[in-house]
Amino acid sequence: MSTLPAGTVRAAAVSRRISPGDQVPLGASDSGSLPWQGIVSDLEVNVLALWMESDEPAMLIVTLDLLYPGSKVREAVEAAAAPLPADRIVVAASHTHRAPMTDASKPVLGRPDPAYMSWVADEVRLGVEQALSAVPQPVTLAVGETIAEHSINRRLRKKLVVARRPRINDVVNAPNPEGQTDEQLTAVVVKDSSDRPLAILWNYACHPVGGPVRNGVDSHFPGYVRRELRAALADDAMPILFLQGFSGDVRPNASAKVHSTRRRLRQLATGRLFEDMTWPTYEAWCGSLASLVVKAVGSAVPIRPIEVHGSRVTVEADRFVVGPGAADVSFGRLAIGDSLVLYTVSGEVVVAYAQRLRDRDTSRHVMCVGCADQVIGYLPTKDVLDEGGYEAGGYCASFGLDRVAEDVDGAMMASFEAVGLPVMRNQPPARITTGGASAETRNRKTEKVQETDRDLAAGVGHYSIFQQPWWLDATAPGRWDAVEIEEGGRVVARLPFVATKKLGLRVLSQPSLTQALGPWIERIPESSSKRLAREKDLYSRLIAGLPTHDVFRQNFHSEVTNWLPFYWSGFSQTTRYSYVLDGIQDQAQLLAGFSKTTRNLVKQAERILEVTESDDVEDVLDLAEMTFARQGKSLPYSRDLLRRIDASAHRHAHRRALIARDAGGRAHAAAYIVGDQAKAYLLVTGADPELRKNGAGNLVHWRAIQAAGEFTDAFDFEGSMLEPIEEFYRKFGATQSPYSFVSRSSRLGALAFEARRLMSR
Repeated sequence: MSTLPAGTVRAAAVSRRISPGDQVPLGASDSGSLPWQGIVSDLEVNVLALWMESDEPAMLIVTLDLLYPGSKVREAVEAAAAPLPADRIVVAASHTHRAPMTDASKPVLGRPDPAYMSWVADEVRLGVEQALSAVPQPVTLAVGETIAEHSINRRLRKKLVVARRPRINDVVNAPNPEGQTDEQLTAVVVKDSSDRPLAILWNYACHPVGGPVRNGVDSHFPGYVRRELRAALADDAMPILFLQGFSGDVRPNASAKVHSTRRRLRQLATGRLFEDMTWPTYEAWCGSLASLVVKAVGSAVPIRPIEVHGSRVTVEADRFVVGPGAADVSFGRLAIGDSLVLYTVSGEVVVAYAQRLRDRDTSRHVMCVGCADQVIGYLPTKDVLDEGGYEAGGYCASFGLDRVAEDVDGAMMASFEAVGLPVMRNQPPARITTGGASAETRNRKTEKVQETDRDLAAGVGHYSIFQQPWWLDATAPGRWDAVEIEEGGRVVARLPFVATKKLGLRVLSQPSLTQALGPWIERIPESSSKRLAREKDLYSRLIAGLPTHDVFRQNFHSEVTNWLPFYWSGFSQTTRYSYVLDGIQDQAQLLAGFSKTTRNLVKQAERILEVTESDDVEDVLDLAEMTFARQGKSLPYSRDLLRRIDASAHRHAHRRALIARDAGGRAHAAAYIVGDQAKAYLLVTGADPELRKNGAGNLVHWRAIQAAGEFTDAFDFEGSMLEPIEEFYRKFGATQSPYSFVSRSSRLGALAFEARRLMSR
């Protein structure tokens, strides 16, 4: 592992054309005897080099419009970049199936043309040398993200497969709208001193297949997006680097539509099919994707690349596959400061691994990159391996392999951990707990619910961040599930829960630091009578769908005011209170609602303290521990829990960690908030017990409210049933917001929890 010190960031970038001059064998093109279509769109090698304080380069990224880079290309890059360490070099292919083959280890997929292979290696070497010998320009880095929704899972289980080899209940290559995809699109913009883009690096997970070209050189959608970006930025030569995501089991969703009558008839007989896109469909799909990349570039926010960390391991092939001549698998982690990290793998990785990495890595932006270096083949999860299909080993014959290793999942996670993926506490190393809603098995149903919330949050606000899949993944990874009801192909009702064992009993509850969970139902315009009837029906069906349990205990969201269907099913209810401020963007009006004592304490603290935002949560945790220690208690949640929440909130919501310090830098009080457009929530607070009388707590709460006003107009203190805390929040002018604590216990469960309560006195 190597690390470079902080310093001014400089960069150089180069783009070179690598389209062949004549017809050469393509990689995995399945073009058969079709006529040669020539060069449809140019292939390129794009190079980006970054320097920090040192005169030596800090890192190098090389992207190529090829199926796979292959060992010769990787060797050419490393030779040209010497003495730059290999752990700070990324070499990755776009994975287009319409480029010359450059990997000689897979003859079934295509044999490299020796002359082209020699020429492209020279072009790559020249591109690297040109970038590293250039005078680097001072730059800033900015990152933008958006949701693409342009891919579809390609693994579908069919009860009857009508094909040359008919079979029953098998997983085939066909459109699966309910299957998992990775829709995160990330763009890194390298800007020069005049704030103009010098280069752009973008990352998305989708096989570049299904275009209209069958036997011609084509960079596919990465090339189309590159052309549109250059046009939008008025720079025809700008280096645009595309990093293929973990796309082993996804492809363009536009290729799920059949066009010919013959294919429609076949689809009627055999079920869903993929088909190559027509030119109008292809251009519309690529153009839509390009507009999203332009959007991500335009919304990019600067990051501070304090230093570069590189880590790389090469793992024996037999950990992943069984077969002669398989290349060892390379894993890399390249971190640019604490905001941006790239994970690279020399394989076609299925999308489920991307969510695992993002769930566990604390960096704000996590880019997952497959098809790097000498690609071994497909790398499935245990779930995919158990299901079977092409990615689970059906591909092996074409790659010269026998089968996939049984513990490929464990080997994958162990390798990611070897390059720096944080190990989850209280779980076996290199494993992810599997369950009904684990990151790798959660299907598109919950993703659709998440999309619904994004659309409705600003205007409706009846569905909180605590019910979002990303929140539950952070607070209860691999341990949460949900009862869901679908109507017309969409989720209309949902009840998430966390299943645990306590005192030998099965308990359904909610995670720590989660204010409320409970049911969610889709709101539609209707009369009060119809709404209540619909709630009764949906709530009753959700209750019936809950797994067998001894105890149920959850806070319901404040907008769930009708809990009668739960009462009729034997549940009990207790009213609890939070305190909420509305209209927080009108700060003058807000201050007028403060009690005189609160205003005076804020003014007193402002004279001696300064409140700043922090990029991490360690100071917040330290002060929270002090607060509980003063009461003779330990922190009621793990430090790792807030760290995971913070890492996810960086990507999915708004978060602020605010620390009040004196002139000597001593931390007096802290507050951590998280929220969305609908509402901000005061999640964690803390204060130094020795410094309680200077108003620091009042000041940091006021700054938290002001910070929340940057993205919402409502602030939830999350309340308390404790009298002193209720009084503190009330003096900020907050109003009561009642919500329900709903529970149900079997006789054994009630006795066990009552005994536990008595023993804890």
